[in-house]
Amino acid sequence: MKPVIAYIDDDFHNLNFYKDFLSTNFEVEIFHCAKELIDKAKTKSFDCFILDINMPEMSGFEVFEAIRAIPELAKTPVFLITTSPNDEVKIKSYKNGAADFFDRFIRKDELIARLEARIKDYQHSRPQISLGNVSIDFHKVECYLNKDRIILTLIEFKILAYLLKIYPQKYSKDELVDAIWGKEIVSSNTINTHLSNLRTKLADWCYKIDHIRGKGFHLKLK
Repeated sequence: MKPVIAYIDDDFHNLNFYKDFLSTNFEVEIFHCAKELIDKAKTKSFDCFILDINMPEMSGFEVFEAIRAIPELAKTPVFLITTSPNDEVKIKSYKNGAADFFDRFIRKDELIARLEARIKDYQHSRPQISLGNVSIDFHKVECYLNKDRIILTLIEFKILAYLLKIYPQKYSKDELVDAIWGKEIVSSNTINTHLSNLRTKLADWCYKIDHIRGKGFHLKLK
């Protein structure tokens, strides 16, 4: 599954340009409004953020601070981009904790390589994932609903972790089996039982595991 990137810019041409060529390697969600991005970041899991520095409503640095103020996003890599780079801006970017900084003249293949490297490091080191009022801790292999621990079986935990990692993408039964059980043959009844148990245990989650006939499963806001 492709990593999910949130990209904000006040220039629609830039938004469409970067989305077009980055979409080969990433799922890119674009934003023109800072508040919309910040609100979305509170409920959706992104693998990184790309922020234009020079924006009239909120600067890229101000959006960066708002993202870092969300506890679940404290370690999510943030990239800053500008048309007019200078040493002062670069230094400020890195001092604020930016994962990387680049100007608009960077080669496409280099930009993709740098994004992939930082996202890979983040995904391998990420101890927790949250979506709405549910979070999971990979190190402890624990799930929390409204900050209360929910007891899941190992298979249930793996399924939930997979769903959170690929959100908001849909997945087929075959993709789920491959991700959780590998080459093991698993019946539809077994899969449905695990999904049913997860739905019951997470009944108070603000998202639900939804099934679209012919298209697969996905997480949907209730």
